[in-house]
Amino acid sequence: MDGKFQIDYLVATSMIDMTFSVAGDKEGFTSEASQLDVHSGNLYMNVTGENPSLYSPVFKQDLSLRNKLTINMKNETDANKFKNFLDNRRRAQLGC
Repeated sequence: MDGKFQIDYLVATSMIDMTFSVAGDKEGFTSEASQLDVHSGNLYMNVTGENPSLYSPVFKQDLSLRNKLTINMKNETDANKFKNFLDNRRRAQLGC
């Protein structure tokens, strides 16, 4: 053997860490009727219209290893309700 090796197959994945550690990097989040900003380790959503929506990126992770999602939120609006939806239609559109 000459000490050389060959890689025939390589898979690289990028997990979203959701630490919002890079100013301006929304880590795949988008919104409607609002503006998003990232600084100081937080994602900020400034509501600018009716029925604002926040959309997360598609989570591509092995749920047998990590099957819990925790979201810490702070409300600085007059709103007193928040709805969270898991949209399987969107998953189907993306082929997930």
